[in-house]
Order: sequence, then structure tokens, then C-alpha cells
Amino acid sequence: MQQLFVYGIALTLLCGLQGILGTASRANTMDTDARTSLQPVDGALWREAVVTAPEPGRTASSLLAHDAAAQLPVPPSADVIRWRKPTRVVGSTATFTGQPHHGPRAFVLYLFNPIIYRDHAFCFRVTASKAPILSINGSPVNGAYEDESTLVCSVPSHALSRAGLNRLVVEVVDEGEITLAMQATNPRDCKWLSAIPPALDSTRHRHDWPSTVITNGLVRARVALPHREKYYYRGHRFERAGAVTDLEYAGHRFFHSAGDIHDPLNTGLMVGPSEEYFQAIAWDDAQPGEPFIKIGVGLYEKAEQKEHAWYNPYWPVRTFPWTTRKRRDAITFTQTVAGPRGWGYRYVKRLSLPPNAPCLRIDYTFTNSGDKPIMAEQYAHNWVRFDDLPIGKGYRLSFPFTPHIARDVSAQVALSARQIALLTGDTTHMMLEGWQPEAAHNNVVISHAQSPLQVTMFGNFPLSQLALYFAKEAVCVEPFVRFQLVPGESYSWTREYTFAISETAAP
Repeated sequence: MQQLFVYGIALTLLCGLQGILGTASRANTMDTDARTSLQPVDGALWREAVVTAPEPGRTASSLLAHDAAAQLPVPPSADVIRWRKPTRVVGSTATFTGQPHHGPRAFVLYLFNPIIYRDHAFCFRVTASKAPILSINGSPVNGAYEDESTLVCSVPSHALSRAGLNRLVVEVVDEGEITLAMQATNPRDCKWLSAIPPALDSTRHRHDWPSTVITNGLVRARVALPHREKYYYRGHRFERAGAVTDLEYAGHRFFHSAGDIHDPLNTGLMVGPSEEYFQAIAWDDAQPGEPFIKIGVGLYEKAEQKEHAWYNPYWPVRTFPWTTRKRRDAITFTQTVAGPRGWGYRYVKRLSLPPNAPCLRIDYTFTNSGDKPIMAEQYAHNWVRFDDLPIGKGYRLSFPFTPHIARDVSAQVALSARQIALLTGDTTHMMLEGWQPEAAHNNVVISHAQSPLQVTMFGNFPLSQLALYFAKEAVCVEPFVRFQLVPGESYSWTREYTFAISETAAP
């Protein structure tokens, strides 16, 4: 096993099926087909990271490694690192002039990988006059010499720390002129980038998202507003309009609330009800590289994967805009989409606080405005949390039916007639059974053994699925609604949340 250092580099990424992160040998790990499939990559993509105020132990590579370890694959702020473009580019070859350094010089590329393919590996071939140090997201990658100046590394897709953005750093211990060149096979549906696009930069607008307040005198709800750049949530999953970042009734909070600063690209963390459409539309008739639609979010680029997966961070093409109408006790968001290949819809979502009632009501109407039939399924994540009560023992869920769970979850919850009691706050997800596909079973009361607070969640539609998720942030009962519409047809449904302070509950 051998770590390696750089001067001039030919760095090659290709798709293969062999090798693992952090292993090395002297064997030739590239077959003939791999050698002949190499293609030049634009040398203008390279950037050199230069520390603006160098000091012992504060190198560009150490700062970038710390940044990646924090699961934030974005450049540090401009007062810490500045970025140098090549002084000369000829095809795939980039040249950087000499640079005084304190430790290794660091050269950076970004790889956007939309899917972790279990049967796929990235192979790196590095040719250099000096041996390079290569790292991905802060972790060193080792490899094998083909000869004294050529390194080969192979990294399975699933060994990368994340789907989405990944940072590759090549280090050079040399103050003189550096020449870099890279070739690569086509890495399926991945993309090489010189910098992080603003839409994928989680350091932007972490605290200045626009919002407004609606109230009926009893309930006060702060609602995040759509914005071209400053959405509260900029991930690929949840709808970007109508996020309830804070809700109070009688001086108490009933949902997980937004902090002053948060990561807008944390795709799995939201607030309030937060809805998501499970399946994409315009996926089946799209070719890889063509756009598909995530309802309530925008256009994304289809990957080579046959089936759509809600958790994959596909490459964003365009965010769909919303229009907003507000009055004192209600706010309405409308999204009209004329999508690719004849797909289209009009989606209206209205949040209101009924007069003289401790209630939040959300009304939805979805219209198929295109010329293709649409089958869609939406759920609300429902991030319930009572004030600062930790998630775990004490939280109880009461249903109008006896819930069943197919797998053994006795360490996480206790089941009794028509009730589930949490035993832990550790992250858990389960599908609930025992309900009937009728609106009467679309009802749950969430309470706490040590609190008078409770919330009743009701939907006027038959359930298509019912899930339970809980983690340290919230306990989430997730009712699903499914509908199928021919062109011109509409479907409407309602979710209601009623807040109460029970006199019979324990103080």
C-alpha cells in the first residue's frame, strides 16, 4: 500500500467494477477496454486552493478535508481560501504558475454523482513526474503504480461518502510551475465541475430566507416564502412552498421549528407538515440526460437508473416558481408547470387558520394541465414536537384502529390496542398496517405522558400508505394520498391539525 505525491498530473476517472477505497498493489488494474475508452476532460476545470493567511498546520488540503468531514462539500469562505484559475489551458492540460506554499499545494475538482451504484466503481489513473496525494471528501485514496510515474486507484461508487457533490483534491509539494491534465471515461451520469453551483452551495442563505406570519388570534404560524434563490429548503425532496417554520398556540410549540441558522440543502430535515410527492412524473418517457418532474420542486435530469428513487439527489435543471397570495389568516401558493414532452400541472396549496379555532388547515387542488395521464402520491412528513420535550419515551400515538407492524420493533415502540408508545428517540422508520383505505382511519392523536399538549391530525381522503418515522428532531406520522388524473381532471384533498391543551393529561 502506498501513498503518492504530484507534480504534473494526468488524472483519469473511469467506470469499472473492481478495486476498493484505500487498497493498493502493483497489479495492472485497467483492462484493454478501459485504456481505450479514455477521453480528455477540459483542463479549465482545475482550480488551485490558496490559503489567504497561511500558518503552521493550516494548509489548503487540511481545510478542505475538515470541510468535507463536516459533510459540507463547499469551499470555505473567501477570507480563508482564494481560488486560482489556470494561467494557461490547452485542451485537457492546465498550467499553474509557481506559488510559494506552506505545505502541499492543493488542486481541486468536483464530481456530482447522482446515484450510489452498488455495481459500479470509479477508477483513477494519475500520471505525474512526482507521485501525487489524492483524496476524496477528505479521505486519502491509495493505489498501485503501473510504472514509476503512473498511479491507478479504484473506488467503488458505494465507498464514496455521499451521493451528490464530492470533492477531489490532488496535492503537490512544489513551488514551481505545475501542469495538470486529466482524461476520463464517461462516468455514467456524473458531472465534473470546477466550482459548486449556487443552487447546491449550502453556505448561501442559511439564515435570511423570507417568511411571513398568519394568525387567527389563537394560532400564530410563520410560513417560509418561495424565492428564486432564498428558499428555506433547497433540497430535492420536499415542496418548497408552505414550510411552517414555527407555530404557536397558547404559548406552546407543536412542531419542530426552524433555528436561526440551518442547512437549506439538508434534504432529509424539514419543519411543520412538509409534503413530498413520492414518485416523479415524466420519468418513464425520459431518456437518460433528459428532464423529469419532481412535483412541487422542479426539473431534474434523469439518470441511467431504470427506476426513480426519491432519495437520490438528481442533477437540478430548473426550479419551478410559485405565486403567493396572503391575507391575515391564510396564504395560498400556486404552481403552474408546462413541462417537457407534454407534461403539465397546476397545483394550489392553501394554508389557513379557521376563525376562533386552534387549528391549521391545508387545502390542496391538483389539476392535470398537460396531455399525459398523471399518477401521483403525496405524503406529509408532519414533524411534531411539543416545545422542547425530547423525542422518545412519553410520546404516544392513538389511532381509530389497532396498528400492526410487520417487523419486530419491540425495542423501539410498544404496541397496544389502538396505540403506539415510543420507547426510544433513536432514528426509526416503519410502515403501519391495520388501517382501512377510508377517511375515518386517516386520524391520529399525538400526546405526551408528561405534557398537556396534544395534536390531532386528520385527512379527508382514504389512505394509500401510512408510515411512522421518529428521530431526535420530531415524531412523524406520515399519511399518504394517491390519485390518478387524465388530462384536464382535478383532485382536491385536505389535511387538518387541531391543537389542544388537555386538562386530564399529566402536568
